[in-house]
Amino acid sequence: MRWCLATAFAVFATLWAGGAKADSTLAAVRERGVLNCGVTAGLLGFSAPDAQGVLRGMDADVCRGIAAAVFGDPSKVRLMVTTPTQRFIALQSGTIDVLLMTVTMNSSRDTGLGLIFGNTYFYDGQGFIASKKLSVTSAKQLSGASVCLQPGSDAASGATDYFRSNGMEFKAVMIESQQEIVSALNAGRCDVFTTDVTGLASMKAKSFASPDDWIILPEIITKSPFAPVVRQGDDQWLTLVRWVVNTVIDAEDLGIDSKTAKDPSVKNDNAEIRRMRGLDGEAGKPFGLPNDWPSQVVAAIGNYGELYNRNLSVLGLPRALNRSWRDGGLIFAPSFR
Repeated sequence: MRWCLATAFAVFATLWAGGAKADSTLAAVRERGVLNCGVTAGLLGFSAPDAQGVLRGMDADVCRGIAAAVFGDPSKVRLMVTTPTQRFIALQSGTIDVLLMTVTMNSSRDTGLGLIFGNTYFYDGQGFIASKKLSVTSAKQLSGASVCLQPGSDAASGATDYFRSNGMEFKAVMIESQQEIVSALNAGRCDVFTTDVTGLASMKAKSFASPDDWIILPEIITKSPFAPVVRQGDDQWLTLVRWVVNTVIDAEDLGIDSKTAKDPSVKNDNAEIRRMRGLDGEAGKPFGLPNDWPSQVVAAIGNYGELYNRNLSVLGLPRALNRSWRDGGLIFAPSFR
């Protein structure tokens, strides 16, 4: 009996160790040789194809930044297009390693899906877009309206809460494809569409034949902080993803950009910059990566200001809450020490 128990314990310990190893996302990514990153393919400024069909935008770039941290090469990423209804399943199943799809962090998602959010990289909020033909200038004029909603998003609960709190009713029209939503709006099947304001700005800029015929109403009805999402139970991977985001934010604070991140002619007397460049400290030790991985990230995708200006200026939205904390915004990262 003693031998059986000892043997059983040894087998269990072996299986547990093997499972723990298999559950290491960083190890799996390195063994595979490519990062699988879940994104959308239709949100201008975050992830949308350019003229050559290459996905460009802030989300796509942060995916490339994580690949640069792991491999020293931003091209070692597979941008895997998913949908609002499939994105969490893709992450839960291991099809993707990290989800960057303008996912709004909220309590139910952070606690009930076996997933966990990283740090906020963009602050947004839910709003409404309507045709100017409706002659509405405020969301408070939408009582009785038909509202297009995408299944799998949390816009439905945001709209329900807003209409209820204002003593109004609405008719929900559930449509998954943004192209079909545009068609529904043009045909009058929906009076308005509601999602995050950046999504509305993207739609207005690229999806309507006459963008000036559409208006984004002024009300922001929910808070929508966007953050990367990973599976629960892998603290090492979560920490690395968080610090990739922290790195690009800190780099802007420190005045380091894609051109100067690895330039040896730039002065190295700032302690944080030296640690980011791997000249001091052991930034790579917790992950088994080179100590200069932070500078690899910034060299590959730029600092936060570069990311914003390159990808989101096309939407015509001011940085507002997404300014650096030094300028009165909410973009803030812990120090690199």
